[in-house]
Amino acid sequence: MNNAKKTIKLEAVAFAVLLLGSIFFVPVGSVGIQEKQKMANPIDIWGTYEENKDTTQKAYKLDRKYIIDETQPMSSDDDNKDAGTKTDAGDKVSRSTPIYPGEPIDDTPGRGRTGKISSSTDEDWYMFSACEGQNVQISVTPIDDMDIDLYLSNREGDIVASSTNSGSAAESLSYTLDNTGYWFMEIKPVSGKGEYTFDIEVAGQNDAGTGGDAGDSFSSATQITPGSYYGYLDMNDEEDWYKFNVNEGQGIHFTLEVKNYAIYSDFDITLYDPSGNFVYKENYYYDDELLYPATQSGTWAVKISIFPGYKNAPQPEDWKYYYYGSGAYHLQFSLDSSAPEPPAPIPQPQITPVAKTFIVNNDPDTNKDEYGYLAAIPASNYMKDG
Repeated sequence: MNNAKKTIKLEAVAFAVLLLGSIFFVPVGSVGIQEKQKMANPIDIWGTYEENKDTTQKAYKLDRKYIIDETQPMSSDDDNKDAGTKTDAGDKVSRSTPIYPGEPIDDTPGRGRTGKISSSTDEDWYMFSACEGQNVQISVTPIDDMDIDLYLSNREGDIVASSTNSGSAAESLSYTLDNTGYWFMEIKPVSGKGEYTFDIEVAGQNDAGTGGDAGDSFSSATQITPGSYYGYLDMNDEEDWYKFNVNEGQGIHFTLEVKNYAIYSDFDITLYDPSGNFVYKENYYYDDELLYPATQSGTWAVKISIFPGYKNAPQPEDWKYYYYGSGAYHLQFSLDSSAPEPPAPIPQPQITPVAKTFIVNNDPDTNKDEYGYLAAIPASNYMKDG
């Protein structure tokens, strides 16, 4: 009797699920799909924001030649407000638009120097990365007849410098930074609306608290001892070298933090022995940790460098390469009693070609020929002794 009741209940539930599914089923083709693009700021004190936009994706066939406009997609017309982003800058500190004082000014996102105030409540917030001890100089000039004020804030939201001239006069400020990481520039309307230009320069260096730039080569590397250090790299200073003394058998341990100090930039760390020979490299995106056992006593060195950088990046003649990278970093150094050996390269099987011919017929209307070609490649090889 109990089993019969359970069967009736299960049949009733299954029927209800099928009924609800048929009521709420909507054909996929009738739903308007929007892509949500999220940009998450890399530090915990910030919020996140999302921006909905309609996107149209064009399909391309293989075996075809397409002529594509090589103009940078974010600078294909004259409306590159704000800071080259083709959109309005953030309206509060948690939505600040990243800008890059240490990179080329080319109207790509974050590397433009124009902006637009659309209403009396349209504040423009920008953020940039710099190192403690550097001096930042900012100026804003209204193009149209409007009154705007300029403010500089730290990560805690405290205003540390400002310029509040009346009327349409230009605003400017200068401030020596007392913290490493992100700083925030606010352009606030007082009256009127219109366009403006701005300029920002981060001057001087204070790598490892030296009041200057760290060495740019193995021979000129800056001496350090175990501790915590900050530094800064940009297009005019792509490498910082540090040297240190170590005894054979000790574990060389470096942690390079970038994510919380230089948004969208990537720095790598490379280790060199006392003879200046390359030993090991860590090159993950954003943060890196280097552990290596010293094989000899002496003065070793590490190089902190931008990836991809500018001088050593590809230099193509028939296409455009986007060079980028700048900002502050945090370097932590310790000498451990030992360190594990770095992982050895993974051995790869020997591939031996086979003298065999595959005929792939051209099919201009489909991708059958491409798939046939891709299938023929592994079929023409085998692993030795496999």
